Amino acid sequence: MVAKTQALIHTFVKTFENKAPEFKDDRYDFNRREFIGGLGQPLDRRAFQRGQVKEWDERRERVRQQVVAAYSLSPLYQAKAAKDPEFWNKFDCMGRV
Repeated sequence: MVAKTQALIHTFVKTFENKAPEFKDDRYDFNRREFIGGLGQPLDRRAFQRGQVKEWDERRERVRQQVVAAYSLSPLYQAKAAKDPEFWNKFDCMGRV
């Protein structure tokens, strides 16, 4: 089980490095409880809101819209939407990671 988890983490990290090379040398310092850039400087939250992260959010929204279109055909979800006019705007079937 541990080996599978380690392999999964390794695969995730390598994929992330390939998709977002600007973060390749960054790391998380558990003692300081902050992300550290490749040159040793602390990174603020804004550093994670550029490039690939923005693209992932846009891709996630496109998928959410596709799921909304599919679910909107269901009588169950149509009934929920009839009770709440904002239902489809708030609809999030994927959660946040």
